[in-house]
Amino acid sequence: MKDRLRLEFLDKIRGLAAVYVMLSHIRQEWDREFIASLPWLLQKWLACLDYGRFAVGIFIVLSGYCLTLPVAKRSDGVLPGGFWPYMRRRARRILPPYYAALALSLLWIAVVPRLIPERELRWGMTLPAFTPGTLISHLFLSSQLQS
Repeated sequence: MKDRLRLEFLDKIRGLAAVYVMLSHIRQEWDREFIASLPWLLQKWLACLDYGRFAVGIFIVLSGYCLTLPVAKRSDGVLPGGFWPYMRRRARRILPPYYAALALSLLWIAVVPRLIPERELRWGMTLPAFTPGTLISHLFLSSQLQS
């Protein structure tokens, strides 16, 4: 295996940040009355999930730091192997879980009737998810296309 600098503790912090963001998104969809009906200690714990935006920043900063390590390790400051091989490696690592998450999200939106925009959920404004422009933009990782 290649001599690779890997800081596993940073991967763990990034993982915790990602889980925190996920829990924060779930918490945002819960009704205030439901949260008020929970025990006091659980309400306080759930209130800690209101800071997901900070965990996003932590995740991005740590990811950027980890991605620059191979370049910083070299005396010439050049990306090992070149730019396009690097991009191919990143695509092989990122795209399969991205497309799996996209497929599961679309399935979730299609199957769960509670997620229909008429229910006026917070993220209902992002729907409809099945317009050609939206699907194409996600498929090609581009900004939102007009449909």
